[in-house]
Amino acid sequence: MARILVADDSAPIRDLICMMLADAGHEARSVENAAEAVATLERLPFDILLLDQNMPGLTGIETTAKLRADPRYKTLKIVILSADTRLTHGDASMIAGADAYLDKPLTVEKLNKTINAVLGAR
Repeated sequence: MARILVADDSAPIRDLICMMLADAGHEARSVENAAEAVATLERLPFDILLLDQNMPGLTGIETTAKLRADPRYKTLKIVILSADTRLTHGDASMIAGADAYLDKPLTVEKLNKTINAVLGAR
């Protein structure tokens, strides 16, 4: 079981992802933007951050770069989610320091495979 923070500006997407994670035995919490994600990470420990790429304010890639510059988040696993399937976003996510990149729409299988892969890399 992992503690996972989900940051997505779409409430239905957040709810769906949290339900999928809970069904897989994980503890999930959600926030609606990058600023809330950073504030929550400052208060509570998480194993994984699932971060939407396209949100108001900071993007997922920008937030990943910000977190990777802070030594407190060295071991935090970051997965960027996006409905924009351009290869450049996946590449930029990895350059910024993300551990994985997932295209939306998500499936239970795709999400679980990615979560297990990043947890295995701890």
